[in-house]
Amino acid sequence: MTAVNLDAYQVLNEPGQPMPMTQTSFDALVLRFRKQFLAATNYSASLAAHRRPAEYREEQRREVADYLQVIQRRPEMQDIDVAKKSSGHVPTAVKTIWIANKELRSCFAALEIYCTQRDVPVHRIGVHLAEYKAYDRLFRLLGRAPQVNPASPVMPSVKKTGPVSHKSLIGFSSRYYEPFQVLRNILDADRYLKTHYNEDKQSSSFRYLYDSYQNNLEPVSLSRQITTRAIAYLRDNLFRPDEIKLLIQELLPVAQLFGERAINAMEGWADRALKYEHHTHAAALQESVSALKKARQFIYQDLQEYYSSLYTESTPKLLMKSKSQIQELVLDLFRYSNSKTGHIVMMRTVNLDVYQKLNPKEQENFSDSVNDLIKKEYLTYEASSPECLRLTEKGYDRIYDDDFKEEENQPVIKKKKLPTTDFADDLYHDVLTTLAAYGKDLETKPRVYSRQDEEGLRDHFLTMLASRYERTTVTGETFNKNGKTDILLKDDQGNNLFIAECKWWKGPVIFHSTIDQLFDNYVTWRDTKLALVFFVDNKDFSNVLNQIVDEAALHPYFVKFVSKKNDSEFRFIFRQKDDANHEVKLEILFFHFPVVDNT
Repeated sequence: MTAVNLDAYQVLNEPGQPMPMTQTSFDALVLRFRKQFLAATNYSASLAAHRRPAEYREEQRREVADYLQVIQRRPEMQDIDVAKKSSGHVPTAVKTIWIANKELRSCFAALEIYCTQRDVPVHRIGVHLAEYKAYDRLFRLLGRAPQVNPASPVMPSVKKTGPVSHKSLIGFSSRYYEPFQVLRNILDADRYLKTHYNEDKQSSSFRYLYDSYQNNLEPVSLSRQITTRAIAYLRDNLFRPDEIKLLIQELLPVAQLFGERAINAMEGWADRALKYEHHTHAAALQESVSALKKARQFIYQDLQEYYSSLYTESTPKLLMKSKSQIQELVLDLFRYSNSKTGHIVMMRTVNLDVYQKLNPKEQENFSDSVNDLIKKEYLTYEASSPECLRLTEKGYDRIYDDDFKEEENQPVIKKKKLPTTDFADDLYHDVLTTLAAYGKDLETKPRVYSRQDEEGLRDHFLTMLASRYERTTVTGETFNKNGKTDILLKDDQGNNLFIAECKWWKGPVIFHSTIDQLFDNYVTWRDTKLALVFFVDNKDFSNVLNQIVDEAALHPYFVKFVSKKNDSEFRFIFRQKDDANHEVKLEILFFHFPVVDNT
């Protein structure tokens, strides 16, 4: 299987192996194998880009099925029962133990019993079984067809077959019990609270039980960590949108109780500390209570927003299919059945699989679309029983020609062109305008920027630039000269066009060191279009802006102040570090992202 870049043998040969296998490490291995397959095949992006997603899913499913056979044929997966003088496969034997013993709680528990019975090491067999289980799960996930809507009314000229029913609702069955428990465990606040080890009692307790306790809970980072893990789990396990909705719907009440036990305990200890006039200790406990309550609010809001976004994303958009797209749907009926010249598709199949799934406006164009295929001699229509469409020799060549393109006028959203490697001033200003416009828009969305660190904010700007220009690449954390630049815009020949560095504002000292960092580490002699982007969380934003021109003039590379585009955008001319006669353009932009107070 070409997509796989990790197998059980490679895991067993990793440094530090073998290690005692536990339930936790077994589950982690299963997830690791599954995630590496999705990463190696670039599954999500490939599925989105493929013109026939169902066909791509089936291709990947066949590959997974073939690889499952490869795993099963390994010597480690052969089960030899000497007592019964029989042979089989380890997955089957483990499953038999699992089915027979109703007290077992996991596949790993059944594996341990199997290895004891066969006197083989759990770790060696467990790694192979974890890989098998990962791909068996992938095989079943890829085989789940996407939800479809009931068919629309039939075409009058074709025999009526009645509407197609489809169950779109799922129950909270045992299949969702395990993932729900994993998600609930992720939302367990106790996992994120530090503990104190008591040597006298040889036990661990929460640190807030002790006088030395200091609050170290930060609600924004804590909530982001938890929601990121929960959403990543749902995506890594290939749950459908309707399944994710169900799981999050069940998870929202859990989020409303996040940290309840710890909060109650902390409030009790805070009251006791105040009673004995331990004010510092009480204040630290109260800060933690406040942090947990804020984190609870953020987690609930994030999950609710994600839940709402699933309805927005899954709501079908009313996009009219063009004439050529309708024709492709008809030709697909021949493609998927591997038709040859002379093969037929009955009209009742065309009605059921194509016509009924079109909206009323598209149905008006259906007859013209099919007649055009007949006119072009790709198909012939036969009215005699059975009523059908027959594939011609010309149509046979047509349906298997992937490079065939019908000429059709379709709207195209064009990116801005960068025709040469000479990065003109107007294009430089366009980049700066794009950054400024997006940054100002981001200032109005505290729920977005308050959850982001420096790299997260930078990635927002990277995305905007990447979607705006053609024949370019925009990357972050890219090596240039002696370090990694935050934003680097290159042309299709690999030449640098624009460099930017992003930083949180921490005062004049950091301001000067950032300029040093840019010019000393990242800028080569040919880099002449630069920018610094500062994120400011100070409440006195005006005070920060008022000192920029004077502070910039103090820098040894400063040449002159050009202009002030607006209150938060400054244009300068600086010189290269080792060439005083070689000037570069530097624009410094400031965006105000104050800390959000939700008390």
